[in-house]
Amino acid sequence: MRAISFSIICLSVLLFSSCDEGDIKEDIVMSATGKTAKFTADISGVESWPVGYNVVIAGFTVNNSYANISKNIPTSTIGEIVLSGISDNVTTLEICVINRLRERIVTLYQYDCSHDNNDTIIKNLGKINAGMFKAIQNNIFTTTCARCHGLGKSAAANLNLTNDSSYVSLVKHESSKAMGKFRVVPNNTNESYLYEVISGNDSILSFNHTNMITNFNDIRLIEKWISNGAEE
Repeated sequence: MRAISFSIICLSVLLFSSCDEGDIKEDIVMSATGKTAKFTADISGVESWPVGYNVVIAGFTVNNSYANISKNIPTSTIGEIVLSGISDNVTTLEICVINRLRERIVTLYQYDCSHDNNDTIIKNLGKINAGMFKAIQNNIFTTTCARCHGLGKSAAANLNLTNDSSYVSLVKHESSKAMGKFRVVPNNTNESYLYEVISGNDSILSFNHTNMITNFNDIRLIEKWISNGAEE
C-alpha cells in the first residue's frame, strides 16, 4: 500500500508541474524534400482561360513539355506564389499554362534553375498578363502570322495581326477574302473565317494556313478562344 501511495503522489507532482509550465506543446517534426520557389508577381487575366486550361507555377525537366510538378494559380493575383518539393532534375521553372495532361501550352515566364544551388529560389517577376488572347498574340500571331499580316509594307488580305491591331482586325470584322464571312464571330467557330483557314476547312477559296500553323495545341487554343467569347 505504501508503494502504491508513493506512486500516486509522484504522479500527482508530475501532473501539477506540467500545468505550472503552461500548455503542453507537442514536438513537431518538419520534413521537406526538394527546393522551393517563391515568385512575387502581379498576374492578371487568369480568369480568361476556359475549363481544360490552368495557369500554374511549374517545374519542367530538360526537353520535356509535360510538367514534372505544378501548382494552380486559380485567380489573378498580386503577391507571393510558392511551389515546394521541386526535385533536382527540374531544370526550368515557369509561370505557364498547361492542359489537362499537364502539357505546356504557353510559357509566360521562364527561369533556368539548372545551375541554381539555392534551397529557396526567390524571384520578383513584376507584371504578367496571363490573358488568353495575350497568349495567342505573343505565341502565335506575333511569331508566325504578323510576318505577312502587318510587319511588311502592307498587310496580306488587309489583315493586321500585329500587337496593337489584331483584335480590332479580327473580331466582328468582315473578311476581305470571303464575302459574307467574318474573321471571328464570338462563340461560333463554324462562322469564323480565321478558324476555317487554320483548320483546313476553307470551303470558299480552298486557301488554308495549315502549313503555317502546324501545332495542334495552337489551333485548339484559337478554337477555344473563339468558342468561349473571343474576349480581348
